[in-house]
Amino acid sequence: MLGPEVEKIDEHIVKLNEYVDRELAGRGGRTCLVTVGATASFRALLLEVSTPQFLRMLQQNGYSEIRVQTGWEDWEWFTEHIRQLAPEDMHGMVMEAFPITDKMKDQILSTRGKVEGRLAGCVIGHCGTQFAGNHHRRALLTRP
Repeated sequence: MLGPEVEKIDEHIVKLNEYVDRELAGRGGRTCLVTVGATASFRALLLEVSTPQFLRMLQQNGYSEIRVQTGWEDWEWFTEHIRQLAPEDMHGMVMEAFPITDKMKDQILSTRGKVEGRLAGCVIGHCGTQFAGNHHRRALLTRP
C-alpha cells in the first residue's frame, strides 16, 4: 500500500495533466524543422527523421508537423521516400520535404510558439558555419 504522501503526489499529477490538457486544447500542434543545408547530402539524417519511432516520439510530444529541408540532390529521392511510408508509420504526422530556399529564416521562425497559440517546436540541423552564424540566437540542435 502506498503512503499518503505518494497518493497526494499521484493526485497532484492527475490534476497537473488535466490542467495541461485544458491549456493545450485547441492549440495547433508543434512543428519540427529539419535542415541539412545547401550542398551536403545527409541521407542518414533524412532516413532517421522519417522512421516510425522518430515520428511517434514527435507525436507523443505534441508535434503534428515535420518539415524537412533537403539538398537539391536528395529532394526528389526523399519526397518519394516519404510518399512510400505507410499511414500507420506516420503516427498522424504531416511531413513535407523541400529543397534549400532563400526563405529559410521564415521556415525557422515558423517553429516558434505563439501566445495563446501553439507551443514552440524545434529545429534540427546539419549545418555549416553560415547557417549556424546566421541563426545562433535561436535554439538549434545541430550536427556539424
